[in-house]
Amino acid sequence: MSSHLLDHIQAQGDGRRLCRARIPSALLADPGRIPVETDGFAHIDLTLADSKIVGLDPAGQDVDQGCDLAGAIILPVLADIHTHLDKSYIGRRVTNPDNSLLGAVRATTSDHENWTEDDLWTRADFALRCAYAHGTAYMRSHLDVLGGQSNTVWRTMARLRDEWRGRIELQFVAMAPLGFYLDEGASGFAGRAAEHGALLGGVTVLRNVPAAEMDNKLVDALNALFGYARTHNLDIDLHVDESLDPGATTLLSVAEATERHNWQGRVTCGHCCSLSQMDDKQREAILARCSMAGISLVSLPLVNTWLQDRRTNRTPTRRGIAPLLEARAHGIPIGLASDNCGDPFHPFGDYDLMEVLREGTRTAQLSERSPDWVESVTTVPASLMGADVRLRVACGADFIVFSARSLEEMLTRPQHDRVVFRSGRPLRQPLPSFAELDRVFAGDRAGLQGLR
Repeated sequence: MSSHLLDHIQAQGDGRRLCRARIPSALLADPGRIPVETDGFAHIDLTLADSKIVGLDPAGQDVDQGCDLAGAIILPVLADIHTHLDKSYIGRRVTNPDNSLLGAVRATTSDHENWTEDDLWTRADFALRCAYAHGTAYMRSHLDVLGGQSNTVWRTMARLRDEWRGRIELQFVAMAPLGFYLDEGASGFAGRAAEHGALLGGVTVLRNVPAAEMDNKLVDALNALFGYARTHNLDIDLHVDESLDPGATTLLSVAEATERHNWQGRVTCGHCCSLSQMDDKQREAILARCSMAGISLVSLPLVNTWLQDRRTNRTPTRRGIAPLLEARAHGIPIGLASDNCGDPFHPFGDYDLMEVLREGTRTAQLSERSPDWVESVTTVPASLMGADVRLRVACGADFIVFSARSLEEMLTRPQHDRVVFRSGRPLRQPLPSFAELDRVFAGDRAGLQGLR
């Protein structure tokens, strides 16, 4: 296989028929008569016409009539279920002196005054172009919409959602501290989220609450949150227990509230780092309750390994990754996601879910041979966002071709030569240059209109 994968495909018919490809069988909607190897991969010939898949056949038929991929892997488009588009790349403008979680919150809050429509549009649109070039077709973004910047954020993100429809389908989560749902302004906040078709979300940390009152206050706040969710028929997506304190058990409280309000299957919990520090008995009890409540977990390996167990001049000893293997053993749906990119929470990241999968596999010691975990960046998060990205005949021809022939090869290199197909045609859109963002951070607003 040539390292110039796009050239190889274009030289053999522009990809109208892709022969001898490999795809995890679970990512086919109907494997049917297609043989599956012991490694879980199916060998297929894929035929495209009029922007759709019109043929999914066992590999080996009429190879001379198409592009021979010689065992290269095909995956569905990617789904990034936990991001922060409004914060993207502000790390060039504000700093997090100690690279701590609290420092990141403070730095981001100080930057809200710079969030004009032009600023938000330029940064978020840049992020979406990165994700699109990497193969993402679905994205959920948590938004800071509590404060003076809220109108600007809602207005700009709604425009972006319309602009990107058909390329990346966007969902939004309205973020607020959990205690806010007990305040008078919570009703209007939830109503605004409903107007924008957003989920309700926030951080399950209660601040300035006496220890003796914490348990009751947590129950009250969760009841208020779920009450608004029921009133407006909204799903919930929360930042939960983002610490290495084994005493941080709000995930259990969320599971109990989910069952109490009969909201099973409609709650997603991100981070859940503290689970990694609990003893087996406590962790298993909480995971079992999450499974009963139909809660889904999202792990953010790039950001959590960057922020957790951070102390000055000391190498971290604890990874801070949620116990993914144990959660999966309980049948809990698991997604891996980008989280923050280029901001005070995480100065790196390029909205590339293959990077997230690669580093998550290494950090959490997931299987390097079983394709099961590929589902955590494709079918599982897509399903949680209401989409089915599995390949099937008569569906849109949206998928990604990799030069890698095995999972080990896929996770060994960054796969920058992947070819993203949308509507049956390979994308010819390169990653945007970071130089495009220079205008924003230099304070030059002239010419921003041209970037749209």
